[in-house]
Amino acid sequence: MDLFLQMDKQGPAFELLSPVLLLVVSLASVALPALKKAVYLL
Repeated sequence: MDLFLQMDKQGPAFELLSPVLLLVVSLASVALPALKKAVYLL
């Protein structure tokens, strides 16, 4: 998460992108374990 904080300091563009990036990261953190379970079950 430190990476996103550093990016947020670089400029106004990152202020717009950071919520999107956080959303993607949160979705990935939910999706990856689900994918691992699905692969394990297969």
